[in-house]
Amino acid sequence: MPGMRVMGCGPAGCDACLASRARFADEGDDRAMVASRAQIEAEERRSARLGRGEDERAAAEEAAAAAAKAAKRKRRRAGVGGGALLLI
Repeated sequence: MPGMRVMGCGPAGCDACLASRARFADEGDDRAMVASRAQIEAEERRSARLGRGEDERAAAEEAAAAAAKAAKRKRRRAGVGGGALLLI
């Protein structure tokens, strides 16, 4: 096609090269990536708090599942719950 270069886009660049350059324009700027000690400690406290909440929810879920399983076992042993009835 006329006006389209495959290799060596030149100083202006093709659309693909310009898009690639724009996407990685801030690649070398890591100043925003530096965190202070206070920021790190705050993030650690936040992570610990969220982790405790998740652990508590998981423990409650496990306890509910265990209670449901025990209730089901108890109903089965008592003969309640739709077991097959054998009439002779």
